[in-house]
Amino acid sequence: VLLELARDKGFRGLVALDGRTGIDLAHQYQPDAITLDIDMPGVDGWAVLERLKGHPATRHIPVHIISGVGRRHDGLRAGAIAYLEKPVDAPALDEAFGRIGQFLDERPKRLLVVEDDAAQRSAIVALVEHEDVEITAVDTAERALEELAARRYACMVLDLGLADMSGFELLERVKGDPERRDLPIIVYTGKALTPAEETRLRRYAETIIVKDVKSPERLL
Repeated sequence: VLLELARDKGFRGLVALDGRTGIDLAHQYQPDAITLDIDMPGVDGWAVLERLKGHPATRHIPVHIISGVGRRHDGLRAGAIAYLEKPVDAPALDEAFGRIGQFLDERPKRLLVVEDDAAQRSAIVALVEHEDVEITAVDTAERALEELAARRYACMVLDLGLADMSGFELLERVKGDPERRDLPIIVYTGKALTPAEETRLRRYAETIIVKDVKSPERLL
């Protein structure tokens, strides 16, 4: 079904029936995108995703998980661009391939930086700046919401200490919107987090980085 749908959408398809073969094909053919099941013999989907995202030759390839294993947030946090739970109907699969096509067509990728400190904002922009990345940097949650409503972003970097709204509330509003719930969000904060706050954040954010001397390298 997936192969036929991929062909209908203009892709040429490769099929792997196990994780090891999938990793080998990804390295050999450098596909534009990958759909991934989790429950597979031998090397399971989690290990496949970890190896793909941990290798410089394959980490840029968008991975869309389609699986009966209901761990959507774990998949997004591990680097998948989207997660569909089986059973999946035809409209959902059609939308999934549409999203893959849209992701591939977006050049440059847009990054939204939400940071109220001007020096930190400038430092993040300087760190991430690249010809393939278009960066918009804002200083309030309200401006961030306006940007997200106006255009599609590939990722958001968020400081928690905003003047007009807490970063927690902004996260909940963004992830509560079906149109933006798959937006990858990196929390980049100088705040010392309590265990309860960290647990709350991990429901929404893919990565949490506490600012220190090594944090710019981790952010990049």
